Amino acid sequence: MYKIEVLIATMHKENEKDIIILLDDMDINSDCVVVSQCNKEGVEKFNYKNYNVVCIYSKERGLSRSRNLALQYATADIVMIADDDVQYIDGYTEIVVATYRTYSKYDIITFKTRNNKKYLCNNKKINRISSRKITSSEITMKLSSVRGISFNVLFGTGSSCFLHGEENIFLNSCIRRKRKILYIPQTIAYSESASFVENKRPSTWFAGYNREYMIDQGALYYELSPFLFLPSMLQFVFRKYSLYKKNMNCLTVIYYMVLGVSKYKKILSNMSK
Repeated sequence: MYKIEVLIATMHKENEKDIIILLDDMDINSDCVVVSQCNKEGVEKFNYKNYNVVCIYSKERGLSRSRNLALQYATADIVMIADDDVQYIDGYTEIVVATYRTYSKYDIITFKTRNNKKYLCNNKKINRISSRKITSSEITMKLSSVRGISFNVLFGTGSSCFLHGEENIFLNSCIRRKRKILYIPQTIAYSESASFVENKRPSTWFAGYNREYMIDQGALYYELSPFLFLPSMLQFVFRKYSLYKKNMNCLTVIYYMVLGVSKYKKILSNMSK
């Protein structure tokens, strides 16, 4: 029997009561590790619906740092990456366990969690290209398969450098290390459930296809493929034209993305000194 843990990244929750409210909203029915970036440090353990909860309070900032910290404290056979705005369906643990029993050779299995996203209707092996379309809350993993692989702290919400793409970089790192990834068209959660509608918050990283987004996207493509980032950038420029054409033209997008590559190279150079 596989043991399941949900790894939750959240912010500004500083006590057990706040965490329990969050777990109620998310309909958690399994063990979990919660990392709350707030104004205190410490580790707290308690029971919730007879499940074990480990809560780490941290003064650090950045989503990738939260993900890495949660992985350090995780102990289950299978871990599920969670954003704090998802709501899990009844029986999600049974779905995940049954899937890993059926597809036991896979290290990572991704599921459906988004209301506003078009998903494939059939199973699909994930490669470097298709991994770029996966979001964090869709990811489940055998913990033993990802030990030693971490999220890049220069990317992700709350990073001082680039605000998105950390999950795609993580999956790309897994593929480089020969980990096998499978997509299954099975829903395990929703990200726009009724309990979040009233207080639906704006995105913490996406403010439209603007200058900052394009700079971040350029850096992301370079990190994913340092030798083939230019074709990736160009396909993005033409494929996404209808989404950004009101704000800028193709040459401006290319300029900002190249600027992002230069910015990332400079950061890496400074880190190596």
